[in-house]
Amino acid sequence: MKVLIVFGSKSDSPVYSEITSGLDESGIDYELRALSAHRAPEELHERLAKDDFDVVVAGAGLAAHLPGVAASQTVKPVIGVPCSGAFDGLDAFLSIVQMPPGIPVLCSPVDDGQEVARLLGLASKGLKKINIVGSKDGKAFLKAAETLERLDIDFETEKSTRPGAVNIVFASIEESPEPDDNFVIYCPLLAESTAEDAIPFMSAAASGLWVGVNRGENAALAAAALLGKFEPVREYRAQQRKKVVDADAELQGKNK
Repeated sequence: MKVLIVFGSKSDSPVYSEITSGLDESGIDYELRALSAHRAPEELHERLAKDDFDVVVAGAGLAAHLPGVAASQTVKPVIGVPCSGAFDGLDAFLSIVQMPPGIPVLCSPVDDGQEVARLLGLASKGLKKINIVGSKDGKAFLKAAETLERLDIDFETEKSTRPGAVNIVFASIEESPEPDDNFVIYCPLLAESTAEDAIPFMSAAASGLWVGVNRGENAALAAAALLGKFEPVREYRAQQRKKVVDADAELQGKNK
């Protein structure tokens, strides 16, 4: 496994140093870069275009667009690390975790390089299957299952997480899930979300990796990428792109 670590500023060194130290201990190959989505977009694009990595870890504070921009340019899994530049990292956390459907970023706890290193260590040992934990009746579960079926990727449904698997767990934001020794993607469930839910959401995300509220689709796509199923993910993304391009062409036609 090779990990591309990209942070927006050298000032984030307390966070990325925890990641690199953990990867050194695990013997995982990595490259560390300081590239900004806003101030060095061309250099960021050039580095991602080389596609010689297995996972991207991208960290930033404030608006924290770096992980999302990276995810828009690669089908490899992207882990976003929010840094507490302001609002105790709430702005960065929301910027990273609340990605649109179809372009997942797996968001770590704020400033938690150690957790990222731990999860990468698990991934480096090989993740061989997808296991979904939680109610089979909810919309987020159905969306995750539908996405995996569309990608033609098998998955299991168990009552608990399993080692050697990418575990998708549907969680409440009312309290933090118990720490789990396995590789877990958490998908928070909310019937309706308000601005007041943002702080409990960030507080609940104290371990593991998280996708946005009710984003079962993104959890499934990220899990597929972690298993190395890049071609079906690429085809899925191409279909999503076509929808946007077709909508743009329709608008252009109306503007003539």
